[in-house]
Amino acid sequence: MGEQIDFDHEHIKKLIKSEKYIFHGMTTICILTLGFGHRLVGQGHCLSQHRYDKQIGKDAARADAMSQLYAKESYRLQYRPPVV
Repeated sequence: MGEQIDFDHEHIKKLIKSEKYIFHGMTTICILTLGFGHRLVGQGHCLSQHRYDKQIGKDAARADAMSQLYAKESYRLQYRPPVV
């Protein structure tokens, strides 16, 4: 049987090489770059300029990118080829 990996938040955090934020109007974009160069892009949007909060935008954009990373990594771990 294959190697057992603890799939938790620490495992996911180790995959991230860097993160960058871009602010454009009421949209915040988070770019997570993984150790092997792949990038995931998350977005956070606000409907009202008067209610826009930069930190909430960052949190929302990062949560979106992290959700993608969790989905991709769980798929990769579930369907990786068996060690022969």
